[in-house]
Amino acid sequence: MSNSPIVLFALTTASLLMVDVEAATPLEALNRVKIAVPGSVQLRILHLPYSLATRVNVTPQEMEGYVPVFRRIISRKDHAQIFAGLQAALSETYVRDCSQLPDVRWGCVLYSADGRRIGSFYLEKKYINRADVTGVLNDTTIICNTAL
Repeated sequence: MSNSPIVLFALTTASLLMVDVEAATPLEALNRVKIAVPGSVQLRILHLPYSLATRVNVTPQEMEGYVPVFRRIISRKDHAQIFAGLQAALSETYVRDCSQLPDVRWGCVLYSADGRRIGSFYLEKKYINRADVTGVLNDTTIICNTAL
């Protein structure tokens, strides 16, 4: 047991119901995110500390509304190399179907020039010596390699 205090947050169980309005296969979801990157002008990075213990798995919806989440906004104008790196990582990413709800701890939401949300992905806790990681691509639960 670590010397650092563990904070427990009670998350609502209602948020465990992830409604997939635009049901997509994992490959379709990945392709939608790949298509969104070139048209995006802003990335919003979200991160919830890995050491933060929660009673239930954290969903993308909770990540976006959660107070202790670290947020960073990155613009294409100032950081074009980050967008290029993301596109390269997505080209090396493979996905498959997943039935379990991941406990996401970091994510990325892509926005267009007119401020519309055009794509997102969220991944679970950090991975060490694992070939795969669970996550969510545009509301589709997936398992992917660690290229992202």
